[in-house]
Amino acid sequence: MKKKLITRGCMRLLPKIDLKMKLTTLLLIISLFKVEANTYSQVTKISVELENVSLENVFKEIESVSEFRFVYESNSVDLDRLVTLNFKNKKIAHILGSLFKDTDINYELYDRLILLTKKVVNNVESKENVIQYQITGTVTDVGGVPLPGATILEKGTNNGTQSDFDGKFAIEVSNSDATLVISYIGFATQEVSVSGETNISVVLQEDTTGLDEVVVVGYGTQRKRELSTSVSQVDGEDLTQAPISTLTNTLTGRVPGLVINQRSAEPGRESSEILIRGNATFGSNAALIVIDGVADADGLDRLNPNEIESVSILKDASAAIYGARSANGVILVTTKRGTTGKPQFNFSTNLGFARPIGVPNFADGLQYATYLNRLNWRNSGWDPNYTREFSDAEIADITSGAMKQYDWADVAYKDFASQTDNNLSVRGGTENVKYFVSARYFQQGSAYRNDDIGENKQYNLRSNLDIKASDRLDFGVDLSMRQQDVRQNWYGFSGAIQTAGLTEPFFPFYINDDPRYPAGGRLGQSTIATLKGGSFNDNERRNLSARIKFNYKIPGVEGLSIAGFGSAVVATDLAKSWVQPWEWYQENPDSTGEPIKVTQGFLRLDQRYNRNKLYTVNFSTNYARTIAEHHNIDLLAQVEHITGRTDWFSAGNDDYLSAASPYLSSGGPSRTASYAAGQASESARIGYSGRAKYGFKDKYFAEFVFRYEGSQNFADGQRFGFFPGVSGAWMVSEEAFLKNSKTISSLKLKASWAELGNDRISAFNYLATFGSGNSTVVNGVTVPGIRESGSVNPDVTWEVTATTNFGVEASLFNNKLFLEAAVFKMNTRDILAQPNLTLPNFTGIDPPNLNIGTMENKGYELELNYRSNIGELEFSIGGNVAYSENKITNFDEPPFDEEYQNLTGKPFGSTLRYHAIGIFRTQADLDNNPTRPGDRLGSIMVEDTNGDGEITGADRQRIRSVQNPNFFYGITGQLNYKNFDMNMLWQGATGGYKPYRTIFSRGNNGFASYANNTWDPNNIDAPWPAPTEGINGDTDFFLFRTNYLRLKTLELGYTLPESAIKSIGINNARIYISGYNLITIDKNANLGFSDPESTNDLTWDFPNTQTFNLGLNVTF
Repeated sequence: MKKKLITRGCMRLLPKIDLKMKLTTLLLIISLFKVEANTYSQVTKISVELENVSLENVFKEIESVSEFRFVYESNSVDLDRLVTLNFKNKKIAHILGSLFKDTDINYELYDRLILLTKKVVNNVESKENVIQYQITGTVTDVGGVPLPGATILEKGTNNGTQSDFDGKFAIEVSNSDATLVISYIGFATQEVSVSGETNISVVLQEDTTGLDEVVVVGYGTQRKRELSTSVSQVDGEDLTQAPISTLTNTLTGRVPGLVINQRSAEPGRESSEILIRGNATFGSNAALIVIDGVADADGLDRLNPNEIESVSILKDASAAIYGARSANGVILVTTKRGTTGKPQFNFSTNLGFARPIGVPNFADGLQYATYLNRLNWRNSGWDPNYTREFSDAEIADITSGAMKQYDWADVAYKDFASQTDNNLSVRGGTENVKYFVSARYFQQGSAYRNDDIGENKQYNLRSNLDIKASDRLDFGVDLSMRQQDVRQNWYGFSGAIQTAGLTEPFFPFYINDDPRYPAGGRLGQSTIATLKGGSFNDNERRNLSARIKFNYKIPGVEGLSIAGFGSAVVATDLAKSWVQPWEWYQENPDSTGEPIKVTQGFLRLDQRYNRNKLYTVNFSTNYARTIAEHHNIDLLAQVEHITGRTDWFSAGNDDYLSAASPYLSSGGPSRTASYAAGQASESARIGYSGRAKYGFKDKYFAEFVFRYEGSQNFADGQRFGFFPGVSGAWMVSEEAFLKNSKTISSLKLKASWAELGNDRISAFNYLATFGSGNSTVVNGVTVPGIRESGSVNPDVTWEVTATTNFGVEASLFNNKLFLEAAVFKMNTRDILAQPNLTLPNFTGIDPPNLNIGTMENKGYELELNYRSNIGELEFSIGGNVAYSENKITNFDEPPFDEEYQNLTGKPFGSTLRYHAIGIFRTQADLDNNPTRPGDRLGSIMVEDTNGDGEITGADRQRIRSVQNPNFFYGITGQLNYKNFDMNMLWQGATGGYKPYRTIFSRGNNGFASYANNTWDPNNIDAPWPAPTEGINGDTDFFLFRTNYLRLKTLELGYTLPESAIKSIGINNARIYISGYNLITIDKNANLGFSDPESTNDLTWDFPNTQTFNLGLNVTF
């Protein structure tokens, strides 16, 4: 009987070739498929429920519910064998392992093809090839779970097999000293010496080194093994562990060297400062944001974390390929794309409640009254017969509660505000078309007592489509939309809440406690009236983007391809501010009369429309080859052209008769009451960049990158700059002397150097510009004039940062402990600064900015991660620290009395202050120490820095007073036990400073911790100086370090068992509870200051929030 090669569901393959040739050719083809497999067989799960059916019908059923196809010889497989199967949502290897257990059939997976062959013992051809030793064994993971489909090969031969459904295998080897190589996807390959044993148990460890992990870099990807620069990558899954309103804040504490300070948590206006490795210039230190290859397409804050595949941070020479905007580092955001397989839907929803934290603790009525009395006492020269602000009788009434007190902050904002986050996505595709589509609706409720203002709504849509047009041509189309609608209080949160916090606690909310008559509050600025006066500030922000890309493999030249993309981004911002008069009341001197109404403000409308367009065109060619097995070459050359245009228009009117029609057309025609203004600007840049990468034996690596870029910010002759970078790496663990180390699993050393550019300065510094002003009177009529806005520097050019980086990566103890460390130094030259010279007053202009500043920034980073398990309990713990310190190495500054007053040699942001050494607590302190005019008992004592016996301006010192910390750290932890999981993130910082300057005065409240702890003759050991109306900020006494540690996120989850959800068509369901900013350990917490991350000690900023969430994730 003639044998037939069966290719079920496939077209006929090679019909006129004999069987042996058919099989050989087919194996060759599918082996090539295996090299480039999309891991369909590793990710696809199917369900099969069949009872007492033939093997042939089993094949048909599997092929009908999946893309798998069986290939076998018709006479090698018993197609009539009856079997019963009952599998739900299992991988194909699991099913096949059971199907062919204890049979003479081997199976092999080649992506979608399943090759079935008969187990055959090799014929004896010579004495050298006789197989005479049989080995049996099992393959499991560290938890004892069998690994079906693991590959077992005799080293140095093609003799091999696979483990079955239970992880068991049997193989005949050539001799008792043979070595077996066991491999399984996602696990580290292991070599086992037989050494005369006949039964072997193999435990594979997860491949936690990540050496073959793909990392996104500038204009491409690299294996982590090949990286010779400092690049950190965060997976998208980590960014959704706890629902947080902005993507920026999800990165906090996860990446060493990435500095994120959340200054405000106001819904819709969250403000976070992002730095990479600290400050390196006097000007902008902002990192470049690149989304799917497009620079400046959008900010991080408004992206949907659920559509992010990964975020990469380029810190050193890796950023050089971005040229003129690379000096402060680059953040690369990669969104999710489609995968091969059936559509997979994912829905997530959560409900959260946020409450403000770090709200200043203001003095109560008794503290406030006592402070003002002590203030009068001090102003009297500590005369015991001083005039009291509050009499003893009033103090008694306050103490007993007879004099009512009012918490104005309580009427301004709520204890909790709700928020919801809903996401739906679908992902799937075929070999030729893959897609990812997602949608999000995010809503934050108002933190104000008035729900009509303070709400934030955001909508995100994204569609990423990839099409394989042929074996050589791929292209894709990406579309995204984001819209945000925010309604805020016209008066601003800072104004409303600051007014509330500083209001004297005896001011009533309402006259005669009647809600119809809100009282004036502090300085007539009634928080109640301004929040409910009908005024608002609306913002509608929209971002639309489209990108088309292609990649074409050049025929006839292996490894050569061309690619390109074009993108368009249009961002609009429509703002409308409507102000209505607010009404408050004051008591009527006639106690029988109605309260007197006071009206403040007037009807006014201001509207603004901004539109920004950004167009990017990129064309590149790439050549990648492996030569003579050991030499890997990868060359990239590209050109990129970016153009932009900004248009804005604003108009306003304050001539309105009625509040019923808040529209510009309803305003009066008076030119003095209305205005209109507008402007447009254009920008352009072009860059030529490239990369040359070389690897030898997969253990020696070298890379060169460059960008030659022109910017519109500079004049001809200065417009183009060249920014190169070089780096190298050595996989030490691949050397013979470490190859078999039981301690060091992998070890890599790397170093890099680059010159990075920064053109983020005001445009047209090289051109003379004019502005309005200097009006004059001609014939009795005022005529507006124009004037030169400033002097010109035609030679203005780039700021350039030379950066050097040395790093080490290692994994230890069978890849359980991972370590990465780096030291770096950055020297920035040609920083724009105003020189120390004065032009005559009659010119009316300031001297131009010149490229005269230099600055140094250096530091280190360290990251550790440990991962292991105890039975079914899997756990990991990690930590990272980063330190950076800068100093100005050259600054053209005026001559100071003392060298220590110069800014040169000091950290950026250092200010001139007196150094406080204590308080004048006794008369002896006053008599034995130099004083300043006005010093008395209870005053701050400052250092006589130059030792001349006097306190003058020459005694002021340069004192570090920048708010940004210089030491950051993060701690992560994760537990998984059966269906339960837990993850957490702690984040902290030290080295930042914040001034304490809250004003205590008549009518203004202050901090409670300060009110009752000031110096007086009866409390000479008090921590604070004597009471004053206001605080003098010329010393460092009131400058405090903002050291803190936070439990940033904590999440507890439970995944429902398959048996409970499969019957309703759900593949996976997980419920969780999470929290954000749950615990804050703050050095100054007992002082009642504001949040350590906020900008200052007053309530100018919306406070940070603590959030609690309950959520559900479902996949179907």
